[in-house]
Parts: sequence; structure tokens; C-alpha cells
Amino acid sequence: MNYRNRALLDLAHLVPRCMNCGGLTKCMGEATGCEPAHENGQAAGKGGSIKSHDNRHAALGHGCHLWLDSGAGMDPTALYEGTRQGKSEMFNRAHKLTYDFYFQQGW
Repeated sequence: MNYRNRALLDLAHLVPRCMNCGGLTKCMGEATGCEPAHENGQAAGKGGSIKSHDNRHAALGHGCHLWLDSGAGMDPTALYEGTRQGKSEMFNRAHKLTYDFYFQQGW
């Protein structure tokens, strides 16, 4: 069974900037926070219709989250290609930045 923790996922909604592109996360002018984007891949516990463990997430804006899960081409920062390797590299960097931010906030 994969680890689930709603309070941990809710922290992502408190993060004001995407941990991939650094953009402010806004929707119709309102600050909305980021989305918890789960890591893809079997090593993270992902399976058919099952998300990876909740502690394996990155706080991403909606556009970067969409790209990670289903996008093609370059990511919104133009640093990573839409390959498994490129998406894995983006996620790993954003995941580390997310948890660094959480600890800096004392969360």
C-alpha cells in the first residue's frame, strides 16, 4: 500500500511559486498556490491507476504539472525535453526544491 498523507499534499497549495519554472501560481488573478505533482515511475510506487507515495511529490504550477504528466516537447522552462529522462530530471530537481522550501518554512 502506498503512503498517503493529505496534510503533506496540502503544503503544496501554500507554495506561491512553481518549483520548476519559478512562476507565480495564479488563476484569474488570485493566488492559488501550487499543485502536488506525484513522481511517475514504478520505483516511486506508481502503478496502473495508482499514484506514487505522497511524499514523492513536487510543488508545481498547473502548466508544469500538465507537462510532467502528459506534455510533449520542451518543458515550460525550455530546460528539459519531453522524454522520460527529461521529465525525471525535472521532477527530481523540483522535488528537492519543494522539500527544501518546506523545511525553510518550518513545515
